[in-house]
Formats: sequence, C-alpha cells, structure tokens
Amino acid sequence: MIIIKNVPAMVCENCSEYTLSEKVTVKIMQIADESVAKRVEIEVLQFAA
Repeated sequence: MIIIKNVPAMVCENCSEYTLSEKVTVKIMQIADESVAKRVEIEVLQFAA
C-alpha cells in the first residue's frame, strides 16, 4: 500500500470530483514503480514535484 500526501489536483467546485494532470499522473506512477521495486508493504510519502 502506498499513500501519497499533498498530491496537486484540480477539484470540481460543483461535485468535488478531482482530476490529475498528466505530469502528476506520470510522477505518481513513477513513485509507485519505485515502491514496488523496493518491495515495500506500506509506504507513506509526500508528493514532491
């Protein structure tokens, strides 16, 4: 399980649905791949651009 805090997102003012930019999505996938490679079971990280 990977928890990434403070991820920048665009939040809809009407429904509170969020979307992530392509750049942020790529960074999150990179973080996830690195965590899997390290074989971590639980990791809590701060998002850093």
